[in-house]
Amino acid sequence: MAHLLHATAICIDAKGVLITGPSGAGKSDLALRLIEMGAVLIGDDAVVLEDGYLRAPSRLRGKIEARGVGIISVPHLAKPVALKLEVILGQAGDIARLPDYAAGQYACPAMSLNPFEASAPLKVRHAASQLSALVKAAS
Repeated sequence: MAHLLHATAICIDAKGVLITGPSGAGKSDLALRLIEMGAVLIGDDAVVLEDGYLRAPSRLRGKIEARGVGIISVPHLAKPVALKLEVILGQAGDIARLPDYAAGQYACPAMSLNPFEASAPLKVRHAASQLSALVKAAS
């Protein structure tokens, strides 16, 4: 069954990363910074999750909002990518010092972070590179 999510998704090293949080939380901003570091856009603002795979609705493929600039076109993946990590956005005071990788609502490890910290993209890339260890930690 397909679910349409209000989220942003990127691909890091063939791993689907779903970025969730309320409107204005910084999903697109974080995705843009990760794209600058080599990630590839799956979808922005609306993402389809179906059988553990992420894809963009056809009308939004290759488009991402750059707040203050508008909608821009970026390279993207048209084929579905397996969801491997959820990044839950929050404010600095709401984020625990140590991660709880089992805190997500999807069948994958999840991490919480403040997207506006300078280190946020590095934290996401590190978590994506350590997914096998995260799966063990979440069990």
